[in-house]
Amino acid sequence: MGSVLHAGEDTVFEELVRLSGLKPGDFRHLDLSGIDFGYMDLTDFDFTGSNLDGADLSNTKNVHLAVFDNCSARRTKFPDKFGSVSRVVKKRRRKKLQDPGYRTFVSEFDEVVRADDLIDNEELDFLIKIHDIHTQALAHRIEHDFEWLEESLETKHPSTDAIVSILIDCSGSLSGSALTGIGTCVDLLCTTLEKCEISCEILGFTTRAWRGGQSRERWIESKSNNPGRLNDLRHIIFKSAEEEWELARTNIGLLLREEFQKENIDGEAILWAYHRLIERPESEKYLIIISDGLPVDNSTLLVNSSDYLEKHLKYVVSNINWEREVLLGAIGLNYDPSQFYQYSIPFVTFDSLASDLVDLVSFLFGSKP
Repeated sequence: MGSVLHAGEDTVFEELVRLSGLKPGDFRHLDLSGIDFGYMDLTDFDFTGSNLDGADLSNTKNVHLAVFDNCSARRTKFPDKFGSVSRVVKKRRRKKLQDPGYRTFVSEFDEVVRADDLIDNEELDFLIKIHDIHTQALAHRIEHDFEWLEESLETKHPSTDAIVSILIDCSGSLSGSALTGIGTCVDLLCTTLEKCEISCEILGFTTRAWRGGQSRERWIESKSNNPGRLNDLRHIIFKSAEEEWELARTNIGLLLREEFQKENIDGEAILWAYHRLIERPESEKYLIIISDGLPVDNSTLLVNSSDYLEKHLKYVVSNINWEREVLLGAIGLNYDPSQFYQYSIPFVTFDSLASDLVDLVSFLFGSKP
């Protein structure tokens, strides 16, 4: 009789990953019937000759694609805080990353803007001075974390054919000292990566308005049912991959301007950052999200299902994992992001942010033993 997996919805993926180190054919002994997880339809697969050839899939609705492939998986051991996972080497064909159940009412009011186009240079110069004072006050406590990362990357990951994109949640819940601390850590991280000749991009996301902005005003004219996303996006470029941090770091001062911090629509922001990365020539691409909670936009959630933005975020992350072109990681500030991200550090405090961010980067690069 085949083995039967007994696991709740939150642990099924972990259990299957643990099994992914088995030899081809071993999955034939598993009864996977009734398991429902992930966001990929089984009809996308050809199981002929795969690890699942012969398995009982008659009642299985969905299977997380990071586990199975028509090739062997290589087992990789990671630090305990991230759990144990497997990376499958074979590259998959490209899929559509946009959730077919997610829509945007209008996009004409969305914007992608450089930080230094939102406020004038004189104010940015003033804000970066405040940032520098904060950084100097923290330096004696956190510099050793980034010094360790620099040494670790240079000795255990000497390849410089890599890029790291940092995507910062700039919503209203992350204000004041929170974003000041994030700015300090991102500043030191970007400096460290440049020393190691690793490209770095710093991005942010929020909305242009509270309560929907021009998108909602347009919708009020018709008040159609299930309008989809109903706010104006604002995606911010603090530093592009081509810029030197020394010339762009003044832009991080924008994090201190609370009037720019509104709502957070995470799924579309991650898609934006992802598409920027896949256009880059580097062979290794990493995207790190820093956020303090669930995607929230009241204008959207009042006229759609209460989990509308969460479902979209899960879909986007799952499909990026499927593509395997970009490795995702997340820092959860006082919340647990593991329901969305396979690699994440939950309940990070501002006191531990530097060390946890360094741990995550080190982990993603595989530079820890």
